[in-house]
Amino acid sequence: MFVAATFSKERYAAAVDELTKDANTHYHTTIGWATGLEIIATALIFVVTALTFLLGTALRSENL
Repeated sequence: MFVAATFSKERYAAAVDELTKDANTHYHTTIGWATGLEIIATALIFVVTALTFLLGTALRSENL
């Protein structure tokens, strides 16, 4: 049976510090050229989607 124990703010802060130090020593994230290309691709997708919507609505309104 699991009994939930209450933690004091000090124990919580110590646990957060320990987890943060562990994460900083074991996991490293770098943002390189691939991330830049993904951002550019996402921006182009939004531009193409907006143009498609605008052209679609413009062409439809001329047919009415």
